[in-house]
Parts: sequence; structure tokens; C-alpha cells
Amino acid sequence: MHPPIPLLERLREFDGSVDDFYASGFELLPSGEDDSGYPQLSDRIRPFAQANGSGSTYAIWLRESLGLHGAEDPNEIVRAAGDELWEPFAAWIGPLIPDVVSSRRSG
Repeated sequence: MHPPIPLLERLREFDGSVDDFYASGFELLPSGEDDSGYPQLSDRIRPFAQANGSGSTYAIWLRESLGLHGAEDPNEIVRAAGDELWEPFAAWIGPLIPDVVSSRRSG
């Protein structure tokens, strides 16, 4: 069992105070059932809710245990990744959705 996460505990308190679903397809996993069948990830990623009927899961990434720090400008990281990976992405998506590639060229 993992130590509690304060914000997640507040969500559990709220969840226990309502009688009906408060978000479509969202359902908290019972406390203690936090490995979702992937115990090798449970020291870094903690699943806490079912996202929808497809089997998707919401999880919290325990960044403190990985020594990660928040980015000063996350948008810059996304822009840099887009610039770096545009060519392979365009080669993949172009045949499927040509408008995506043409809109980047014209923009």
C-alpha cells in the first residue's frame, strides 16, 4: 500500500459525499487497488480512476520519486518537440489526413 496523496484523498472524500456520477465515464478505483495489474509501475505511476468503458485509466505520475522537476515553459518544450518531430509525423499522417500537412506548410 502506498502513502496517501492529499489531493487524491480530497477527491475520494468528495466522491463519497455524492450519490451519483459527477463526470461521465469517471469512476474512482477502490483504495488499495492502485496497480491496475501493472505492479512494476506502481512505484512511479499510481492509477486512481477508470476513465471510461474502454478500459482507459487515469493515473498520477509520482514525479518526486523520479527526481523530475516542472518545466519553466512547458509550451516551449511542446513547440521544440513539434519542430524536431514534424517530418516523421508528416510522413506518417500525410497519407491519412493530407490537410494536416498542407495546413502546416501554408501557416
